[in-house]
Amino acid sequence: MIRHRVAALAAAYALAAAPAAATDVFLATSPAGTLFNSIATATAKVVSDAGQVRVVVNPYGGGTQWLPLLDRGEVSMGLASAIDTDDAGRGIGSYEGKPHPNIRVGGALAPLLFAMFVRGDSPAKTVADLKGLRIPTEFPTALVVVRAMSAYLASSGLGFADFKPVPTSGLAQNVNDFKAGRVDIGTLPIGAGGLAEINTTVRGGIRYVTMDDAPAAQARMRAVIPHVYTTVIRPGPAFVGIPEPITAMAYDTYMLFGKDVPETAVYAVVKAMHEGKDALAATFPWFRAFDPAAMAKAFSIAYHPGAVKYYTEKGMWLPRRN
Repeated sequence: MIRHRVAALAAAYALAAAPAAATDVFLATSPAGTLFNSIATATAKVVSDAGQVRVVVNPYGGGTQWLPLLDRGEVSMGLASAIDTDDAGRGIGSYEGKPHPNIRVGGALAPLLFAMFVRGDSPAKTVADLKGLRIPTEFPTALVVVRAMSAYLASSGLGFADFKPVPTSGLAQNVNDFKAGRVDIGTLPIGAGGLAEINTTVRGGIRYVTMDDAPAAQARMRAVIPHVYTTVIRPGPAFVGIPEPITAMAYDTYMLFGKDVPETAVYAVVKAMHEGKDALAATFPWFRAFDPAAMAKAFSIAYHPGAVKYYTEKGMWLPRRN
């Protein structure tokens, strides 16, 4: 709580020292070095440069910390996976019995690519090969990681009981544990900003394993989380730890807002994102997979009226969506 107050005071000081904008939007995200932090930083820059609103990034431990704040109106905006968004909105999964009725969707961005990595000299090549290894568990500040891992492992008929559990507080500790050799498996999403540093720190580098994408494997995966799907990732400059093509689990990323955030502010953010793909991709390569034409995807959680207004004007809105 003290850290949150300090962050809020620091953000307020920065705002006071800067030129006034029409509206200030506080964007909650994950710690530095995580994929979501890099996505949020790029989003803040591009939206702020558009001039209608100014976005200030506030890091937290994970969605389980900031989604309740968004629901209570203590932050304006967040970026979350389809898993976290649906779980929190409906009070299931990581948020069992604790629905967050005041979160609203702003639009879909690029997909998250989830897979697990091992050291370069590990004999493990597939998800099935991971059985029996030391795996990070618990993630109290980012429970969505456990949800994603559960679906990912289920593709090969595995569960946490098939591994040697090593409790961790969150993604940052998992990274430290992996580098120190306390766990055999890392969990940062493909493309995360901290991967290059891990790759150079760990002897032999890192290597993601591939998953089974047969119909039966996908059915097991979707029985845990219905929003996930598989995709093939090929080697490229943006993909550390992928020396050869692998199949990974994917799920969409969503912009979220509190229901009481002004429609004009949400409209301005959505507009800047819809029109800003080139600037977004230039700031952070993850956005190369962002399709502005697909932002108004159907989803289980209601869209914010400001987003609906923009998509309706652009002919992107379908009545069935909300």
